[in-house]
Amino acid sequence: MPSNKLAALRYRIIDNCLQQRSILWTTERLQAAVTSQLQESLGKPISLSIRQLRDDITTMRRLPPDGFDAPIVADRRTRAYRYEDPQFSILGRPLTSHDLRCLREILGMLRQYEGLPHVTTITTLLDRLQSGHWPVGKPVSTIIYFEVNPLAAGLHWIAPIHEAILQERTLLIEYKPFTSELPVSLEVIPHQLREYRNRWFLLGTHSIASEPVTLALDRIQELTPGAERKSQVTFNAAERYRHIVGVSVPSAEPIPVCVWASAEQVPYLMTKPFHSSQQSSEPGPNGSRYFTYLLQLNYELESELLAFGERVEVIAPESLRLRLAERLMLALARYSTTPIH
Repeated sequence: MPSNKLAALRYRIIDNCLQQRSILWTTERLQAAVTSQLQESLGKPISLSIRQLRDDITTMRRLPPDGFDAPIVADRRTRAYRYEDPQFSILGRPLTSHDLRCLREILGMLRQYEGLPHVTTITTLLDRLQSGHWPVGKPVSTIIYFEVNPLAAGLHWIAPIHEAILQERTLLIEYKPFTSELPVSLEVIPHQLREYRNRWFLLGTHSIASEPVTLALDRIQELTPGAERKSQVTFNAAERYRHIVGVSVPSAEPIPVCVWASAEQVPYLMTKPFHSSQQSSEPGPNGSRYFTYLLQLNYELESELLAFGERVEVIAPESLRLRLAERLMLALARYSTTPIH
């Protein structure tokens, strides 16, 4: 099926027009109707050429997956388009074997994430489709594999949190941080579920203090739905995490971070920046480079930089450089003694 949303909208409008068999759909009349409905749907002026309209009709006539196998014919006498089958609609077409194969592949990928909402529903729906008009076909192996950890704690909270977000309800949560002996009670307005390094987090707002909170699902002990939201809370995840590596957001403002990378590490950073703000210098004589970022300093950033080992050195800020040096010296001291059994 077409991937372009505007094209898909045009196809639906053409389909709706051709189902109205009492109207002679000449090229000009069909062009005017599609243009008018496009402008109404999009809320802005749209220009649809005759050539584009004819290309759309040609595409709709094509066989799936490129088209809809639409039986559109042009009457030689009236020069009007119509459906040869008066009962046809692109919205009423049954799924093809190609559609089912794509669904099986997507479901195979989703199944890797235990606890995701709707996976069970989609599985049941697919089984019903396969047991009806369409053959099951050979099993589809997982071709695309995501790094997941099915043993991670807290995955069973994903579905109720997802439901609370959809229903715009608060959540009453018993939360026990790793550093605390006793759990704390929170009422949170949930906004988003986010995964980072195989650990899931709830991004929300404290219902009383109106402060943003980030809660790891593996530290939630109890969770129950609360009341419906009384007012809308503005939450812009893209802006909140614009200068963040990971999920923890400190109160400090973002600052420039400069690192040196060895020639061996440079291609890895060039092909997979660990943050979108990355800028690189020209390569030095030995192939090394300097990379700069605009970031808020947090624990996840430290872990990211330490994972590069000796191939990366923090140049600035001095506070981050000293912090990593301290952690490296502690690690060196640990490895300089006899292992503790």
